[in-house]
Amino acid sequence: MWADRVALVTQRCSILTIALVAMVTAPSARSFQASRLDGSVAVTKVMVRTLRVQKGADSSPVETARTTFFLAANGTYRKETLDRQTDDLVVEIIRPHENQRIKLDLRTRLAAVGPGGRETSGHPLAAKFPEGTDISSETASLGTRTVGNLLLEGERRTFHVDLPDGRSMVHTFQVWSYQFPDPLLAPIVLEQRFDEADAIEEQRIMSIAMVEVLSDIFDVPAGFKVVEGQK
Repeated sequence: MWADRVALVTQRCSILTIALVAMVTAPSARSFQASRLDGSVAVTKVMVRTLRVQKGADSSPVETARTTFFLAANGTYRKETLDRQTDDLVVEIIRPHENQRIKLDLRTRLAAVGPGGRETSGHPLAAKFPEGTDISSETASLGTRTVGNLLLEGERRTFHVDLPDGRSMVHTFQVWSYQFPDPLLAPIVLEQRFDEADAIEEQRIMSIAMVEVLSDIFDVPAGFKVVEGQK
């Protein structure tokens, strides 16, 4: 009898301890809305991968890059892109309100600061065309769709490219973008499909989650030298 009472009391104490620990460690709803005293902040983490498949060949899609976005509620975001072929990691901090993009070079520990905090809607390969190339475009809405907790807006962009040697080509580019609640901020392209002459390149969302991170991931890390102008 006495042993049974001791066991019952011990069991109740264990249950109470678990409940107290859960109350202390469980994140409250408020913790996902604002910075906490420990310096963490709630962000939306979006993982994306880029696939490329050659046309006219019986080949499988090849993953060329994997990108992780950390989207803060105020419009600032961090973009980490891993080149799957070279294992090079490119880290960028984008501050749309300031029209500022910071590119971190992890090898040289340089932080190149320059304009470019807003995504552009130009031809993704415009820099590769020879001087004198004429590019015109037209757009059409693809509507909206929800992925995770994000509402994406779709758009089809058709580019008409006239090269200096008289050749012409048409490229189709589909994008799905997330628009921050602030309408003054430009949308962020999270998914896209680019139909080239010899290949199709597609960027797809892998996962979306609400996570807590230290707020200083949106700042230049200690020990980095800030330089003007991006390389």
